[in-house]
Amino acid sequence: MFHVQAGAFRIRANADDLVRQLHASHYPAVIINRGPYLLVWVGPVVDRTSAERLMKSLQVDGFDTALSPAP
Repeated sequence: MFHVQAGAFRIRANADDLVRQLHASHYPAVIINRGPYLLVWVGPVVDRTSAERLMKSLQVDGFDTALSPAP
């Protein structure tokens, strides 16, 4: 299982803003608390190929992304 990471923030308001932008573009985004960072994940998706397709779609829509295996 994979998540596509769209952001990492220390300030909650910034993470919330990105989640609102992603939801407005119809992406299922959530905030995950990982130590000092709030990660914004889109997904999950089952396999790497699907995750890579999702990454490309997000990038076309103007979002920065990184691939993250689900814990």
